[in-house]
Parts: sequence; C-alpha cells; structure tokens
Amino acid sequence: DGGLGGDVTVESFNPLIQARGAIIAFGANTTVDVSGGVGDTGGDGGTFTVDYRNATRSRVTLTGTIDASGGAASAAGTRGGDAGDIDVDVHDMAMLSGTFDVRGGAGDATADGGDGGAIAVGTNAAPSRRFFIGGAASGTPIDVNVAGGAALTDVGGDGGSVTVEVDEGRVDWTGDIDASGGASTSGNGADGGDVEFTTYGARRADIRYFGDITTAGSDAAVDGVGSAGGDIELRSLDGSVWVIGIIDSRAGDAVGVGRSAAGAGGNVYFLVDDLSADPNTDPGGVDLLDNFGGTVYFFGLMTTTGGDAGSGNADGSDGGDVVIDSDSDDGEQKTNSFGRIEDLSVIDASGGNGVGTGTNGDGGDITLRASNRRLDNTTPSGCMIGTGTTFTVTAGTGGAVAGANGTLTTD
Repeated sequence: DGGLGGDVTVESFNPLIQARGAIIAFGANTTVDVSGGVGDTGGDGGTFTVDYRNATRSRVTLTGTIDASGGAASAAGTRGGDAGDIDVDVHDMAMLSGTFDVRGGAGDATADGGDGGAIAVGTNAAPSRRFFIGGAASGTPIDVNVAGGAALTDVGGDGGSVTVEVDEGRVDWTGDIDASGGASTSGNGADGGDVEFTTYGARRADIRYFGDITTAGSDAAVDGVGSAGGDIELRSLDGSVWVIGIIDSRAGDAVGVGRSAAGAGGNVYFLVDDLSADPNTDPGGVDLLDNFGGTVYFFGLMTTTGGDAGSGNADGSDGGDVVIDSDSDDGEQKTNSFGRIEDLSVIDASGGNGVGTGTNGDGGDITLRASNRRLDNTTPSGCMIGTGTTFTVTAGTGGAVAGANGTLTTD
C-alpha cells in the first residue's frame, strides 16, 4: 500500500515569550509535500498546520505549493487515499497564493476515488484577527482544489471543504476553488463539498471574491444514482460581499434504468448583516447583528440546478436555493446598503428532469433583497437588476408527475 503522508506543524508555543510582529513566510519556490503515497491502495494525505493565533501582530505568507492530496491506487479494486487537511490560524494577517492541492487520490479498477480534504483558515479557538488575502496581494492567483478523487471504473470521492473566518477585517480573494465530487466511471455520482467565508468585523470587513467556485456533484456513470451539490456561503456581518465569477453547485445526473437523481443542487447564500448559519428568506428566521451592513453584488454565471433522472421511471432532483441579501429582516434600514445583479448575469436554479412515471424536480427559490434605504419603503426595490439578466426557477420536465416551480423574489 501507499504510505500515509506525514504531518507538518509550524506554531508558536508560548505567548509569553514569542516575538511581536512575527512573520512566517514560505516563498514562491517552496513546496510542502504531505501527500499520501502511490501504492496498491493509495495512502491518505497528512496535515499541514500553521498556528500563530497567539502571536501578536503575526503574519503568515504562503506563496508556493502545499500538497496534502491522497495517493493514487495502483492495484485493481483498491481505493484512492483520502486527502489530508491544511489549517492556518494567525493573529494578524494571512496572505496565500499559489497552489493548494487537497484532492482525493484516484481509485483503480472497481474501486472508489478518495475523498477531498479540508482547508480551514482562522477556524481554531478564535477567528483570525485581521484579514485574509488569497492571491490578490501577490498578483498570483490562488488555486485551491479539494475535489474528490476520480475513479478509474467506479465511484469518485466526495468533495472536501474550504472554510475561511476573519474576525477584524476583510477577505480579498483572486483565484478559484474546486470542491466538486470526483468523476465516476461506473456507479453513483459523488457529492460536492461546502465552501464558507465569514467576516465578523466592523465596517469595511468586506468579502471580495474574484474567481470561480464549484461544489458540483459528479454525474453517475453506466448505472447509478446522481449526487448532491455542496453549499456555498459568503457572509459579511458588517461589510459588503462582492462576487465576480462562475458559481456552480449543481447536482449530478443519474444514469441507468430506474435510477433517480438522489441529491439536490447546493444552496448559494451571499449575505450581509445576518448571523444565521442557515439563512431563511422569512424575516422571522434571520438573526441580525446590528442593522448595519454594506452592499451585496454579483456578476457572473450561477448554476444550482437539480440532477436529471436516468431512464425508465425515475425522479429528477430539486434545484438549490439562492439568497443574495443585504436587508435580511426587510427593515429597509438606512444603515444597510443596496444590492446589484450586474448586466448579463445568469442565475439558474431549475429542477432536474424526471422520466416515465417519475417526478420532476422542483425549481429552487431565488431571493434578491437589499435595503432601499428608506424606512417608508417608497421605492420599489433596493436590489438593482442589470440589463439582460436571466433568472430560472422552473421545475424539471419529462416525468409524469409535475414538480413545483421555485419563487423569484426581488425586494
């Protein structure tokens, strides 16, 4: 079998003697390799940890390659290794760019791919104190891959997760995140993982994300049920949320007679001034911080569609919900700001297609809400919709049993 990847930890042990302003830097030519070994059965990846949360004014710069991927399997019928984890927690600033590879290992014949691992920034005992920059400062985009491993002739591994939490500042991100399910070549699809960014800080604690995010589930192959897309949540409690790119949380399709699309499309939430971990479009379901928040903005292509059924008689799955919201309690506070969906943007939350006597998937709901900054609510909407935008919430087709269309709400 392939060997397990070892663990690497860089940390400050004693907050009473550590230097203020500590700088931990890994240059562009640096490679940290804790990946699992290739063998009959792929080895699991190790864990790379940077823990300087107690070092006052400390900064971490990672600009090379961090590899915690699972090892590939090389013998028929053996599984790829699961990926390890990357965990970064620093008191003041984290600046990341380059390549972060936390993919599951590829499976060999008649065996599954390994699951993707987890990347967490500022998620230990307390959130990181200042701000996190991915790719933006160095000019080199950050490439984060926590996708499940592909299977040679079986089921792919599930996607991993990416979590970023920042206490007192902003997140600037330039680059892509792939948390998709691994490709299946025979059998069921593999579920996508989740991506979550949160800034807890005061004013201007923005999330500015420029790049693509995919948490899509993979399609089944030959004969198998579909898969679920992972959730994507970008949430700033007092700042703005800006997203420009392709957002893909679609569910995977089923293949084969009587095979249904088992999982729904992933939900996508871009939220301002809302503490709820499970956002609710009903004002009674939100958890406000202080009625202060910035702008919410989106430009790009977003897909949260349900999966299609196979053949014969089978069901499609539901589309995921989309909430883009800077006025969660619909209070129209002057201290909350507007929203905008830019020209030519596309949001598709349609349900998956059924077949035969099966049921079509429901369309997901799309909620676009922002403050019009007038407590008398005299203007029609605080969320501006650009020219040529397209929103789709229709149920799937093809099956004998109708699904329900989703609801498009603009406020």
